[in-house]
Amino acid sequence: MRKLMEDITGKMFLLLEPNDFDEPLRKEFQRLRYREFVIKKNRKWEQENGEMLERDEYDLYADYIICVSGEKYGRKKIVAGCRLIIDKKAMLPISKAVGKIQPHSLEISRMISEDPAVKCMLYALIYRYAVDRGHEHIYALARRGIARIIRKEK
Repeated sequence: MRKLMEDITGKMFLLLEPNDFDEPLRKEFQRLRYREFVIKKNRKWEQENGEMLERDEYDLYADYIICVSGEKYGRKKIVAGCRLIIDKKAMLPISKAVGKIQPHSLEISRMISEDPAVKCMLYALIYRYAVDRGHEHIYALARRGIARIIRKEK
């Protein structure tokens, strides 16, 4: 786990990588995804499980950027986040929608944020993440299944 930044309201943005010892935070984000996607939006990508976690095979390889609120008061709560899948670790799920994927790509998936300011910060941190790691293409599947592709400027 690595702290990326903290905003003026005390919200902290963290990067969770699969090799970290942050399984409780990863599971908490998967629980938030379950509440958001399965309970609120009635989407079921996989069979329900007793743990009430929304996860799939990509979570083993994915990095997460999460927003934690209440850190200063000892009440950590994940309020937003997204999953980042790198093309070197797995075939990107978006390839099913758009076909051939460019090399050095990154896919944003399972983004959750009700606060527009937090969502903007997530996108800024995703861009910085991509630039720092040499990704040339960022893919995301937008609501209603419209494929969107952003190419970073060199």
